Amino acid sequence: MNDNNKLSKGCQLCQNGQWICIFLTYMCNASCHFCSAPFRDDRIYSDFGSEKEEILKYVFANDFKGISFSGGDPFLVFDRMTDWLTYFKKNLPDYFYWVYTNGLAADNQKLRKLASAGIDEIRFNIAASGYISDKVLGSIREARKHFRLVTVEVPSIKKDSELLKAAMEMLEYAGIDYLNLHDYILTESDHCNEFEDFNTCILNKIMPIKYSASSIYNTEDIIRTARDRGYHFHINYCDMSKKQAQMKQRRLKMGRIFADKDFDVSLENGIIVNYYVAPDNIGEVELLKKSGDRMFLDNLRDRLLKKSELTTLLSAGKKILKVFYIPKMNVVQGKIPIKAEIISET
Repeated sequence: MNDNNKLSKGCQLCQNGQWICIFLTYMCNASCHFCSAPFRDDRIYSDFGSEKEEILKYVFANDFKGISFSGGDPFLVFDRMTDWLTYFKKNLPDYFYWVYTNGLAADNQKLRKLASAGIDEIRFNIAASGYISDKVLGSIREARKHFRLVTVEVPSIKKDSELLKAAMEMLEYAGIDYLNLHDYILTESDHCNEFEDFNTCILNKIMPIKYSASSIYNTEDIIRTARDRGYHFHINYCDMSKKQAQMKQRRLKMGRIFADKDFDVSLENGIIVNYYVAPDNIGEVELLKKSGDRMFLDNLRDRLLKKSELTTLLSAGKKILKVFYIPKMNVVQGKIPIKAEIISET
């Protein structure tokens, strides 16, 4: 039931870094205490910009295989969602497409229309409506009639365990394909996290994330309950280790897309390395300290070495500043320095 080989195609593409997520709006008609969305207004965002044509240019030129639409809730901008889906389906007909929703605005007519337009999988966050909303559960039953795959995706929150277990009986009856559980991330604005024991991970090597320590035990309990009751849907636990693995694939992918091929060296973990001739007027300790400052490194641009120059300059006895970066992860963000070393040939 927790078999990685039984992940939906969308989850497989996510783990392999072969998909992009397009946030069609940040407007939402729910008030989830665990929400981590950075905005609540009507804006479009993706790693490759906010225009269909700009996004298509990047996606078409690279090894992607899927597109998801998220928010906010994209059903609140339904005409926009169908327009964007139609556009990408026309240009990328073999891609896998899925959409995220809380289900509150997903009426039967919209569900039928969206399925006809070509969405392969729909994912419902039932936690947004208290898990057992008649309206949302009715939308899930309707979706089952039209979509290839129907998934429920929620954070694994221990205090909500009994509500989720009650909902699972209805989800089995509705015939969902997957229940995706992920670690309960504790945001600063979440009033429910005050008494939560937590673990911390550094996502993508730079972002500290706090998440509930109880998520893993709660998920094990949910899986056990589903097994004991003989439910047929698959349960996928997308824990922090899977998110770290996904970010590694994402770094590798973005590193290739945005690489400066003359200068950037890509490591197996997706980190980018650049080499600079070290300035003679700055001591090594100070130089290493300053190397975490992107502005300082920008000022060393004229000392940036091409990959082909490194061996020659080391042989000539030059000290080289070796800087490790998180690669450029979207069209607006530059590379982020994370550590540095001084190297020289002895």
